[in-house]
Amino acid sequence: MPDAATALPAPGLLDTALRWTCAVVVGGFCLLLHYATDQPPRLGLGGR
Repeated sequence: MPDAATALPAPGLLDTALRWTCAVVVGGFCLLLHYATDQPPRLGLGGR
């Protein structure tokens, strides 16, 4: 969407936010995978 990108006051800020969001999502997914494979499978994610 070029219109929305040009309407934003700071495209660099959006790019940084996108990178941080991707990093958080990927990091969280890796962490979830690590805990899912490290422990015996359970339905509750909070169970230790």
